[in-house]
Amino acid sequence: MSENPLVSDKRVGKYEAIAFNLFKLEHFKPAILAALNEAEANFELVRNNPERPTFENTILALDNGSEHLSVVYGVYNNLYSVHSDNEFKALGQELSPLMSEFNSKINTDDKLFASIKAIYNARKEYSEDAETVTLIEETYDNFVRGGAMLVGEDKEKMKEINKELSILNLKFSQNVLNATNKFSLHITDKEELTGLPEGALNAAAYNAKKRGKDGGWMFTLQQSSILPVLTYAENRTLREKISRASSSRSYKDEFDNQKIVNRITVLRGKRAKLLGYNTHADFTLVKRMAEKPQNVLDFLDRIYEKAMHVAEKEVAELQELAKADGVTELMPWDVAFYSEKLKKQKFDF
Repeated sequence: MSENPLVSDKRVGKYEAIAFNLFKLEHFKPAILAALNEAEANFELVRNNPERPTFENTILALDNGSEHLSVVYGVYNNLYSVHSDNEFKALGQELSPLMSEFNSKINTDDKLFASIKAIYNARKEYSEDAETVTLIEETYDNFVRGGAMLVGEDKEKMKEINKELSILNLKFSQNVLNATNKFSLHITDKEELTGLPEGALNAAAYNAKKRGKDGGWMFTLQQSSILPVLTYAENRTLREKISRASSSRSYKDEFDNQKIVNRITVLRGKRAKLLGYNTHADFTLVKRMAEKPQNVLDFLDRIYEKAMHVAEKEVAELQELAKADGVTELMPWDVAFYSEKLKKQKFDF
């Protein structure tokens, strides 16, 4: 473990930045398990402290006690999101439930919550320090939203819901990644790529070479590959093929996410009900600026009233441009292409 860069001081590189280049797949599981054990031991110390609960010995100690775990698991989550493969993501199916169980164990612990509630009720003692009061209130609120005030069977239901959600969310991401990586389109005739900028062609040629093709241009469902095609490619069939492939990822194929989305929706609804909210939207928005679903709907209605006539005018302009190319019905794969043409025509942009 001493040589594991996620555990040692090596994880912090020059300028105190995380040294991502040092980490390998085999480093994460032992490092996260060790950090979990450390955080659990610290949690027990806070929970069983015989002294009167204070901000320092409870809330601050609890926050500091899991700091190492937050850093290590944060590194894993960052790489999971932007630079991972199937093997890396499969590890998440093992680690995520452990993290969920740990968080549920803390959030639903009656003894710990009693201490936090006592500090919350006495928060006026810290009124001269706004940051401290804010952390007290946020900690109390997070515990309540995590199920601390639930009792008996409802508390166990909450733990099971959170555990299943942690697995489903990872599976959803993994399916999207797999569906994204599955698609590739190899073009060998440069005439099919008329309109694409030189930079996009170079990137596609490099992609083809990297994937073992002898010449040609390779397009994938990565945004850096999709956007130039939809924006500049004069070949409408190519734009349609890329657009349809992108919008149908993880839908009716071996990486289908439909059942996962349905199950996530059901579980979020159950969690909201357990916590006393009508819907998941109510549960989510109470912590955001909008505060409640009706405010969101009212806001969208106001945008609609102001923007719809402008949008209709813009679509009509795009349709006129498309007609000149023989396109009688503007489709999703036409919008970016003719928007770019319209910019050029109006503003030489």
